Amino acid sequence: MIALACVILVLSGIVLMIATGVGPFSRDPWDQYHISFRKLPTWQQRVLVVPSVFIAIACSLTIIGVFS
Repeated sequence: MIALACVILVLSGIVLMIATGVGPFSRDPWDQYHISFRKLPTWQQRVLVVPSVFIAIACSLTIIGVFS
């Protein structure tokens, strides 16, 4: 269960990094993902970011053992 939480946490972290344009998504060639994300309508950005935040929190809590 913890391994699955780690994988899901990484994926949601990548979505959040694309949304904010940090890490590798602030430099070539990866910055195109951030630029494309910012061209989406606001509601589509929120549909991707808000669940990613809650999923990241839930996975982090699972990893540290809150739900055990």
